[in-house]
Amino acid sequence: MSRIKWKLITRAALASLLSSATLVHATDGYFLPGYGVKSEGAGGAGVAFPQDALAPATNPAGIAFVDNRLDVGVDYFRPIRKAEITGNQLPPGYPDVNGSYDANGKKNFFIPQIGYTRPFGDQFTAGVAVYGNGGLNTTYAKPF
Repeated sequence: MSRIKWKLITRAALASLLSSATLVHATDGYFLPGYGVKSEGAGGAGVAFPQDALAPATNPAGIAFVDNRLDVGVDYFRPIRKAEITGNQLPPGYPDVNGSYDANGKKNFFIPQIGYTRPFGDQFTAGVAVYGNGGLNTTYAKPF
């Protein structure tokens, strides 16, 4: 293989590698991006575009645009909570805080949600949304 072809293939491979998408794991903490499958699937756009009975969880006025519905769901959430402290320089007499800290007291969470909306004529709609949200059992076994 000629030297020019080898350089071209190497550059093409490098450009392809640098422009490729990589797998990313991220959350918004324990606040979900949306409530309900449709809002979560749209990245939390349920605030401006209500599509199901869980619209009042993010925008109570959204129930005016939702028909008579009952929506029930469960989210599976598995956050990995940990911290790593390195290179911390404390004066003598202070405890050393460098190290690994694990806060996964419980790893798996099932977060329930239910919503119901019902229009009463053209001028009035009632609805309720009940959803789970909380601290998710973050407990550090070794204190900072």
